[in-house]
Amino acid sequence: FKDPCETYILPDVICGYCNYCRDLDLCRDPDLILHTWKCNQCQNQYDQSQIEASLVQIVTKRHVNYQVQDQVCKRCGDVRSSVLTEYCKCSGTFENRISPHKFRADMQKFINVAKFHKFEWLSETLNDILDPLGSAPKVFE
Repeated sequence: FKDPCETYILPDVICGYCNYCRDLDLCRDPDLILHTWKCNQCQNQYDQSQIEASLVQIVTKRHVNYQVQDQVCKRCGDVRSSVLTEYCKCSGTFENRISPHKFRADMQKFINVAKFHKFEWLSETLNDILDPLGSAPKVFE
């Protein structure tokens, strides 16, 4: 079974009124599906702009981690120690720790969240990350 709509659980969302802390499943939480952003404890509204800012920060960190990742040998798993070496000491080839396919699949979760909750800043950030030259058709239109 493959879930058709991958979701993201935002950890440790704190209510600005009562300081109640909970994790929000951004695509499956019954209240959020109805676009009701209320604290379960005191029923006050969550700050959606703060939640969107947290998501942008998470996406940006994952993008930076993807860009600066190590390359490892396919055969022995050693980390590439020099940019000039084409092959490992064991004659194996190098590959990224996180494949481009896996990175795009990870970003798809955030695309789902941005579309569903109409987070424009998150959408723009994801468009800039996934299509930095602006040559592909827009994902969010």
